[in-house]
Amino acid sequence: MVSGMNAFSFLAVPFFIFSGELMLHGGIADRILRFAQATVGHFRGGFGMANVVACTLFGGVSGSPTADTSAMGGVVIPLKATAPPKRST
Repeated sequence: MVSGMNAFSFLAVPFFIFSGELMLHGGIADRILRFAQATVGHFRGGFGMANVVACTLFGGVSGSPTADTSAMGGVVIPLKATAPPKRST
């Protein structure tokens, strides 16, 4: 049972989360989100689409959905909580 815990995959998950946190505090997550908002933010539902585009780009950069969730969630959730809803005409 102890030999199964020495697998590389068990060590990779904390390092992917750590890399996501480094990218979050380094500012790359904000830049990716601003790029995504500039690309699709003007459409109806643009913030949600920008979130999807930013997560796709960030997942490609980091190579891990775990790092993507920890970093982009730290950026997008506070923005969504403070942003007022837009009225559609």
